[in-house]
Amino acid sequence: AESASEEPPAVGMRWRRQFVRTLVRRDDGVVVLPDLHAIFAAFIGKATAGVGA
Repeated sequence: AESASEEPPAVGMRWRRQFVRTLVRRDDGVVVLPDLHAIFAAFIGKATAGVGA
């Protein structure tokens, strides 16, 4: 199957752009590859924002 990766678009996605590493177009659709580091960093940052204050 033919595939090609590309940068995510600035608009038109359900995911926030900073959480998407790349998009892979395939014959049968599009695969979103998440940026797990960015997702967990944001999640951990929110979870620890009130700690130690």
